[in-house]
Amino acid sequence: MNNHNIPAMSISLLTILVLVFQTQTSIFFPRTFGLLPIPSLSNHTPSISIHTSNTIQANNFNIIKQEEASVRKAILSGINHVIFIAKGSAKSTIPVSVDATIINQMTNSRTDTTQGVNMTKSLVATELANAINTSNASQNGQQPAKVVVDNQATCSGIATPSAACSFTIAIHG
Repeated sequence: MNNHNIPAMSISLLTILVLVFQTQTSIFFPRTFGLLPIPSLSNHTPSISIHTSNTIQANNFNIIKQEEASVRKAILSGINHVIFIAKGSAKSTIPVSVDATIINQMTNSRTDTTQGVNMTKSLVATELANAINTSNASQNGQQPAKVVVDNQATCSGIATPSAACSFTIAIHG
């Protein structure tokens, strides 16, 4: 074997490894968009609107079920980031009022409403698990799968004692 065959063998080996591991892959696509509105002359309340979208795709729902904890962490950390922005910093002790609507389109479009950061995060985690389990059962876990969690947050009173956020979180396929 001469030195000219080493790159060709390396590329062949890499291609084989990619094909072997591709059968069990899951892909996670987080995206975040923020909008800082320009205050009008009559409204000097600092506010922000943030849209976060988390998508996980896999060959089947069994793989998504295995990744459920990672997806849940990513989604809940997105909620925490919005709260930190509303507080003005991660170290701020300003309380933030939270209202949330969670729409689970993967389980008969069930809609839940709640208040408070902890209840919101708990309900989102529960609805994510329900969506994955319901879809897994209905598809026998063997068809291509996708779960999307869209989080639209609008916060006002940024870094003030009247800080408040309203979340609309939609879980769909």
